[in-house]
Amino acid sequence: HYSCISCFDGSNVSCYTCQLNRNYVNYSCPCVDGMYEIGQLCYNCDTACATCVVSSTTCTSCPFSRVLNGSTCVCAVGFYVSGVICAPCDINCLTC
Repeated sequence: HYSCISCFDGSNVSCYTCQLNRNYVNYSCPCVDGMYEIGQLCYNCDTACATCVVSSTTCTSCPFSRVLNGSTCVCAVGFYVSGVICAPCDINCLTC
């Protein structure tokens, strides 16, 4: 299988070890968290996503300070967009 470095019993289905940027999970090698697969290659998710599928901006989970809204990671309550990050609001504010 294209995602394997080596397979069990010469099979091309059950992986034993995985290619770079892939995790071993139950005899398969999906892309590592923070990457998604297109055309047998792993690509980085957008920085707003912790994990994604199909495209870099179709988030399935979010990093700290962001929450999932549909398939988009938005700043959590108490944070605001500052460039590409969610920065904390002033300690005296709930939202900003």
